[in-house]
Amino acid sequence: MNCFVIMPYDSSFDNVYNNIQLAVPKEFRGRSVECNRLDESTPAGRITERLVSAIEGASFCIADITGHKPNVMWEVGYAMALKKSVIIICQGQDQTPFDIKDMHRIQYDTQDLYSTLQVHLKKSIEDTLSEIKPASETKAQKNYSEYFEPFSRQFANWEFEDEFRRHHVNNNLSGIRAYIVLGIILYLLYIFLDWGLLKNLDKINYFEVI
Repeated sequence: MNCFVIMPYDSSFDNVYNNIQLAVPKEFRGRSVECNRLDESTPAGRITERLVSAIEGASFCIADITGHKPNVMWEVGYAMALKKSVIIICQGQDQTPFDIKDMHRIQYDTQDLYSTLQVHLKKSIEDTLSEIKPASETKAQKNYSEYFEPFSRQFANWEFEDEFRRHHVNNNLSGIRAYIVLGIILYLLYIFLDWGLLKNLDKINYFEVI
């Protein structure tokens, strides 16, 4: 599992990052855990591509939003969009932006990083890791859903076709009923007129008709 740390790249945060690394366990329930920050390696290529790849590959993230740095907030937003678990930390009473105000966060004091940050962060990481499923399970679930996806689409098509047939049949039945009612009315009208003519046959002057 990978823990990607999102924070300002400033020397004043070096001690904070050191305490974050100490809080992240090397192993959790038989699974190794790695903690890294983007500036720890400098290979050739585009930095933004490495950044996006690191967030996408992370099991969870730890984000220090102190100062609300634009790059930090963008990375937090991208991680949240990918539904990554993000542990928010910040210094003192730093005002939290509205969009993430309801998220659990750890407020720490730079003068006492161990008791205000490391201890609480370690507990939060353990709780977060407990809810993260192994990659093998996630992959299996993904493959399982992909296997049944064509059948789901087919069932949806069948349901649509059945609904169309029912709608079509109902329309045909409504038309048949209308024709039956019209036929009955015409038949009754014919009987009524025919009966009236029979009663008055003796009164008809055929010579006048001709």
